[in-house]
Amino acid sequence: MLVVSCNPRSVDSNEENGRTTDAVIFAEEDSLGKALRIHTTSDSSLLEQLLISFPDAQQEYWHYLSLLGDSALLRSEAGIFQTMQVRDSLANELQPLVDLMNESDLWEVYDSLEMDLNDIGITCIVVESFLTGFGPAPMLEPQIRKTGSQALAAYNRFLNAESESLMGEYPYSDLSSILEMVRAGEALKKLPDNRYYPLIQARFRKALVTFCDFHFVKSTDQDQSAAMLTGVGTSPYPFLSETRTYQQYVSEGENSPYRKVIAGVLSIASSIDFDADTVYVLQSEVFDNEEIALKKQYQYLDQGKGMVHLLRVTDQQGKVIFVLAYRFFSSLPAAKEVLQHRPADLPPLTLKPYFLRNDALRTNS
Repeated sequence: MLVVSCNPRSVDSNEENGRTTDAVIFAEEDSLGKALRIHTTSDSSLLEQLLISFPDAQQEYWHYLSLLGDSALLRSEAGIFQTMQVRDSLANELQPLVDLMNESDLWEVYDSLEMDLNDIGITCIVVESFLTGFGPAPMLEPQIRKTGSQALAAYNRFLNAESESLMGEYPYSDLSSILEMVRAGEALKKLPDNRYYPLIQARFRKALVTFCDFHFVKSTDQDQSAAMLTGVGTSPYPFLSETRTYQQYVSEGENSPYRKVIAGVLSIASSIDFDADTVYVLQSEVFDNEEIALKKQYQYLDQGKGMVHLLRVTDQQGKVIFVLAYRFFSSLPAAKEVLQHRPADLPPLTLKPYFLRNDALRTNS
């Protein structure tokens, strides 16, 4: 670890040829310390100095800058896309900087690094006060508006929203970036014969099922309800979420099967008590394979059918099965009422009780 005083450098003044020079001294100088020393005494950016220790990332960085400086290249959609791909490759190559920054405990230089990266369309992804990686940031927006197709614009929106969705203390406390991923992904899906949708299809579908997988948890005294996302979680972290993004999405009246699904969730949402030990699930199919189960869920959601939950359940033999569900409740009368008045377009549903233990479902207690 690099050990420094409150000011990350100490300065000795020396007389050389009648002028004063500052010699920057670092204790236990490692690659970050060397970069900081050179950065304070040269015109190179902090990022460029850090990359000296990582030749592969450095090579990709200079390649990327050469593309950004090629005005002829950026006048074509193919050239813009090529540049974006190299940017994303560079973001992956920068991963060694994550450990370097976190282990060196020199967050006073974080702002400088972040500015260097933002200047070239890369953002720092920070989760719970730790740098966890790097991702796309808005870049080449004028060129995309002028030269790019609708598909490229939607692809760019998806990448930017994806980076934003990875940040924050609670992963689901603000769903606006996940909603933007859903919107951009759906826009790409609707555009025929574009090269970009296959690149984001899996991530779009993951964002979609995450966004739809919503339930309420009621407090012990039943006076308050908290919005939660994914599974049957009752703990605030990491499941705590919000409803304003859903309300905004539904009120905007977009012509989308997913809007129909979310409107149904807001009308009748799954709900369990904080101290529940049994959950009554309105389920359709049960699968042994999660990938096959997800494909079936995507099919339902694309049709506007509200099969919003894919629940992991452990059976008596310890095997995990995947249950596709419309809603679930800790109240048996509530579950029966919703089952009786379910939408006509849903697949056949059965009511099945499961035991709830530590935010997980089991077939036996």
